[in-house]
Amino acid sequence: MLILDDPEALRAFDTYGLFSRLERAADYVQSAWAARDALPLPENARFVDKIVIAGLSDAAAAAELFAALTAETLNLPITVCRAYDLPAYADGQATLVILLDHSGDTEETFSAFE
Repeated sequence: MLILDDPEALRAFDTYGLFSRLERAADYVQSAWAARDALPLPENARFVDKIVIAGLSDAAAAAELFAALTAETLNLPITVCRAYDLPAYADGQATLVILLDHSGDTEETFSAFE
């Protein structure tokens, strides 16, 4: 039997707990979907013409997943930024910038915010 067929064996090698996070992925998506209506959007949000999502590691993976899932239905380009600085075109009110950080204290995320 391959280790991939044995969840307990996978957990023994999974020092970051990624297997457990993957098992809870659907719960994370449902929670985010339920919270979307509580997010107040400013009136000028309708003028957004591009999205930049800044994050690293799990956050960047989530951003890539979001971009892939919305590619067919969202008429806005999405860029996933894994750097200290946002791209030059991410200035002004026409860009929605989303900063993602799993821990809440990642240096790159704070740098992108500044």
